[in-house]
Amino acid sequence: MSSLGDEKIKILVGEPSMSAGDEEVEIVVDCMVKKVKKFHERLIKHDEPVICRIPDEIRGNHGSAYEPNYIKIGPYNGGRVNLGQPDMEEIKLQYLINLCKRSIDGDNPEIEDILKIYITAVQKLELNARRRYPDLSFEMSSSDFVQMLVVDGCFIVELFFNSLEMRDSDDRIISKTFEGIPELFKFRNIRALCRDLLLFENQIPFFILKEIYSKTKFRIEDPPNLSLVDLAVHFLYMTDNITQKVLPEEYRRDEEPIEIHHLLHLSHLCLVNQLYVPEDSHIREAKTLLDHLFIMIGKFIKAIFKYSKFILLTTMSFWFNVFMIWKWPFWKHFRLTDVPPDDELRDKIMSIPTAMQLNEAGVSLRKKITSKCYIHVTFEDGIMEIPNIPIDDYTSSEYRNLLALEQSWETYGDQFKSYVWFMGKLINTTDDVALLMESKIIDNNLGSAEDIVKFYKEIGIGLQFIPLHHSRNLYWAILFVKINTYCEKTYNKWRAKLKRDYLTTPWSVISLLAALLLIGLVAVQTVYSIIGFQVGNNTL
Repeated sequence: MSSLGDEKIKILVGEPSMSAGDEEVEIVVDCMVKKVKKFHERLIKHDEPVICRIPDEIRGNHGSAYEPNYIKIGPYNGGRVNLGQPDMEEIKLQYLINLCKRSIDGDNPEIEDILKIYITAVQKLELNARRRYPDLSFEMSSSDFVQMLVVDGCFIVELFFNSLEMRDSDDRIISKTFEGIPELFKFRNIRALCRDLLLFENQIPFFILKEIYSKTKFRIEDPPNLSLVDLAVHFLYMTDNITQKVLPEEYRRDEEPIEIHHLLHLSHLCLVNQLYVPEDSHIREAKTLLDHLFIMIGKFIKAIFKYSKFILLTTMSFWFNVFMIWKWPFWKHFRLTDVPPDDELRDKIMSIPTAMQLNEAGVSLRKKITSKCYIHVTFEDGIMEIPNIPIDDYTSSEYRNLLALEQSWETYGDQFKSYVWFMGKLINTTDDVALLMESKIIDNNLGSAEDIVKFYKEIGIGLQFIPLHHSRNLYWAILFVKINTYCEKTYNKWRAKLKRDYLTTPWSVISLLAALLLIGLVAVQTVYSIIGFQVGNNTL
């Protein structure tokens, strides 16, 4: 029975006569049938392309940031890698052979037998893998496409094994990891490898890596029971047990709540996983602050009952005036509502002060120690904690490819884009950079402070932050509201100015304490004079 496509071809071409040359007609028909089938395959694909070409409008003048320097992975970037040294494809083949040797057991199978297992397993996933790429992958034959997936996949899995086996005591990959790699490549650190493996166009589907890993009999014994996700995260971050810190427990059990599309997607998940807003967390915080406030006021009232009625009345009068004058701005801070999408809060969300302006408003900028995710920024009680940010020649490529990932599919969200937007607002001048470097937040391995300012201005071109009506941005929306609300309070600015102008040295602190002591003595003397005067009048 002929297919629908074959019937359409026959209608269009017609029934050729025997004299017209049956062989020539059959060649034309076969060619058109293949084109129809390929087009039909693209129509029925059920997933959005997750590995696609980066448009020229996103590349701009920074095309090199999206291109590999050493390792070409996947069907893209053909002919772009030029090391000026032996072909990296030969190194990939060597890693493939090394991975095959790991599966050789007592039955004495040959390397060819192990390789056949890999090829057979990947062939079953070929159609699904093709659906992860747009048109370019369909220009490759089935043989070339499967061969590419097997070679690249085995290279990456073997690299993961190598990186874990060849660690020194400082948990860094030693030179044996790069055995067989050209001499020039040995002088590059591991970040050069990670940089190429985390390019948006330089990816193969993660399920290909999982399939190859599942067919490999070898397993790391110490630590035991490592999944492919564990190996990948270790390679990307060079730290033991980091999977428990950056990914949910389901990933460690290979129960992926969200499918990992490729290595860049995995890196993105590691970054944004810690940016979550627990339900009613802001309400619990407000209630806790109110409880503490009432407890403190109660203790204060009990304490002053021990003294004279004059002091009690004076204190009660003082607090009455404080609450009458400041009650609305004060209680507004503890409003038990979520962040509403209205015009009142829009300005607080769409703009934040620079680092220097935050410092002048009394905000303390500190390096966050506990977080392994460098975009995990927090703000509480006037203290903004930002994890350390090393900026070097690879940072631009890392940022741009993560931004390209988020712009390629709505499902990826825009948490990283929000972080880049935040840092771009935080850094406007070299003074901002100097303050962040002084706080150990930024490690400048790029050059001068001007280079850092230029970097964030260029990386932020075209970025738009729209946190409202988007639950994934609620983390950043709440953070920005907290920052702006704190900076708007005059009291915080006065306190910061007092600390900056009068409490910078021990001598200024001593002078201020002496002045306060003198004022206190004068006040006490005045009170006793008034009391003495009243007592004298009463005796008269």
